[in-house]
Formats: sequence, structure tokens, C-alpha cells
Amino acid sequence: MNCVGIDVSKGKSMIAVMRPFGEVVISPFEVQHTASEPSELAKLLKSLDGETRVVMESTGNYHTPVAWLLHDAGLYVSVVNAMLVHDYGNNSLRRAKTDKKDAVKLANYGLDHWLTLPRYVPEEDKATSAALAALKQEMQSLAASLPEYPVVMEMFGVGSTLGPQLMAEIGDVRRFHSKKALVAFAGIDAPPCQSGQMDIHSRSISKRGSAALRRTLFLVLGIYLQSAPLDEPVYQFMDKKRSEGKPYKVYMMASANKFLRIYYASVTAYLNTLAQI
Repeated sequence: MNCVGIDVSKGKSMIAVMRPFGEVVISPFEVQHTASEPSELAKLLKSLDGETRVVMESTGNYHTPVAWLLHDAGLYVSVVNAMLVHDYGNNSLRRAKTDKKDAVKLANYGLDHWLTLPRYVPEEDKATSAALAALKQEMQSLAASLPEYPVVMEMFGVGSTLGPQLMAEIGDVRRFHSKKALVAFAGIDAPPCQSGQMDIHSRSISKRGSAALRRTLFLVLGIYLQSAPLDEPVYQFMDKKRSEGKPYKVYMMASANKFLRIYYASVTAYLNTLAQI
């Protein structure tokens, strides 16, 4: 079996073809998104001996034309969420990020998850995108009518999509009696464990709260990582933990905890000020 990892970016894609046990079928090479090169890629992949599956990350509008063309050519295409493969292959310890390494990683991920790779269906992708667009528009309209909307958008820099999404998942912060209560609601608290004479407080997060809020926080912190605002407290905390060698998930969840505490304090203070006017 052949697994094709495609690292898609604007205007080009990096391709790697792997077989089990690290066998390199085709060394990583680049394909430009021209009128002819993607079609030539499809012919090449269809000519390979054995079953072939293609794996790429969901990258908004970039992956869609490539996925559609390969699917239309009769290839098995799987579009996976980037979060699912982020830590695959010890990604958190990589010092250098290259398109070639990412393409190989995607190919190896596909081999390890061969039987469970979801098949890309263009019609479903189009319908889902339309539904999400309508939902996002409704969320933005509703969020804009809330009193805390200005402070959330200005202070946290989460954007017009993630901002309303975050507000929708948290709701009115005044329903939480403390910062700890909001953190617990998100399920990123570390509950104490008592055994005999020992109280253990350093444990994994509880994950008993809102999974949807945790996913949204993960996306928000991803924006922080990309933009790297050096004067922002959450990013400073995140960067410090990362420089200490903390694993990816550890410093991300610790940063989510700090983000929620700052969010609670800032939004609560803002709403209390409005109430006094």
C-alpha cells in the first residue's frame, strides 16, 4: 500500500509517498498549482502499484482544489484536521519545520491510521462549509449585541469568528463565582487527589467540563502562536513554558488556564463598570 502525504500551501504542494516500515516510494517533490501539474500528479499516483491513499491537512481554501481534483481522478483522498496530526511523530520536539518533513509526516500518519482514514467527499465539504458560514454569521450578529463584545474583541485579539465562538461557549462570566469555576467548567483544572496521608495536586487536567470550549481555546491559542504578540501576557507565559521544554499539550493547556483567568477578570470588571454607569 502507498500513502501520499501532501503538505498544501498557497500556490504549491509538497508531495511524499511512503510505504510501511519507512520505505520511500517517491522522495518529496514540489507541485505547483498550475493548470497542468496537479493533473500530472494524479496520473503519477494512479500509476503506483498497490492501493494508494492520499492524506492532507484541512487548510481552508488551499486544500479544496487539490482534494477535489485528486478525488475526481478516482483516488482515495482523506482530509484530516491539523490538530489530529500536530503531535504525531514527536512533532513537539522538532526544531525545524519544513514542507518536506510535513509531507513525510502526513504520509506516515496515513499509514498508521490506514483503516480509519475518513474519505473526502466534495459535496459534503461544500455543504458543511456553507452551513458553517451561515452559523458563523449568526454567531457574529448575536455576539455583537452583547455588552462584553467590545472588550473581548479588543483585549484578546481573537478575531470576528473565534471571538463570538468563545463568547458563545463561555456565556455570561458572571454565572461563575470565581476564576477557578470557569477553569473547571472548561475541564482544564487539575483536581486534587488524596491517598492516605498524601495530597497530590499535580495531575492531568480533569476533562470533565466543556469539550467544545477546550477546542475553541486551543484554536485561540493557536492564533497566539502564529501571531506571537510579544507584549501579550498569555503569549509571554506560553513562550516561557515552551522555552522550558514543556511538551506542546502541557504548555497549551497551562496557557488556556491563564487565558481563562485573565478573561474572567477582564470581562467581569468591564461588565461591573457598565452596570455602575
